[in-house]
Amino acid sequence: MVKLISIFLLLFLTNCKKGSLHFPTNSYPLKSAENFILLNQHGEDFDFYLNTKEKKVILLFFGYSHCPDICISVLEKLSVVYSKLSDFEKNKVSMLFISIDPGRDNTELLKKYASRFDSNISLLTGNMETIKKIKSNFRVIAERNEKVSTQKRDGEYIHSTNLIWINSQKEILRMIPHQFHTNDLVEEIHFSLQ
Repeated sequence: MVKLISIFLLLFLTNCKKGSLHFPTNSYPLKSAENFILLNQHGEDFDFYLNTKEKKVILLFFGYSHCPDICISVLEKLSVVYSKLSDFEKNKVSMLFISIDPGRDNTELLKKYASRFDSNISLLTGNMETIKKIKSNFRVIAERNEKVSTQKRDGEYIHSTNLIWINSQKEILRMIPHQFHTNDLVEEIHFSLQ
């Protein structure tokens, strides 16, 4: 009997696919991502559901072009991650950046800012009302830091810095800390697309 149970467990466990390699996956989605329409860095409409319809993995980050540190680092790391994906994987992954500072981050500025990163990362902006709704849906905190008064750092924001992992059903599955290692994220994408 013990031998039979051992064989059953072995067969069962070898057929189970682990949910995640490096980043915790919720046993249920945090919530569904609502649709939105913004402008990309080229001034074109970006309909979230329509433009990501064929994608299995959507990585979303909220930031702003005047950010002195974390936003640049995350976009640079996403560029490295994208360069390490196979052509098949690139067709199944979408990387998005939504500006929390649409007053300054117009499409012209985002196009210039985007030139520093992989061209497949969509940088998005819109009006403040739309951005507020999107931030609320994704439970993102972003507030202007009024205590910063130097001319060099004027308009700095305090904001959530997690990378949000969304699946093809538009379910928010994970929040990945901005300190992620690029190889870990590449492996996680490989694993999720198997």
